[in-house]
Amino acid sequence: MTKRGKKSRVIIAGHTLTFAELTVLRQLQDYARRVSGDGRTVALSEFSGDNAKRYCARHLGEVGVLKACGIELLDERNTNR
Repeated sequence: MTKRGKKSRVIIAGHTLTFAELTVLRQLQDYARRVSGDGRTVALSEFSGDNAKRYCARHLGEVGVLKACGIELLDERNTNR
């Protein structure tokens, strides 16, 4: 049995993360530490070539998880439609 879509026990900003979201969050944190000058700003276009990871990162930003973790996501996509 796979862990796809299963919830972890990690709750951040009132959102229970799936294992995929938890993995992407850890990757974002590592990326921010290595690449970003201030350790907090991540440009989504430079983060990953995988669309699923980008979608997940956007979702984490929308539900407030990234803000709670001190990460600012720079996204070139216009979210105000």
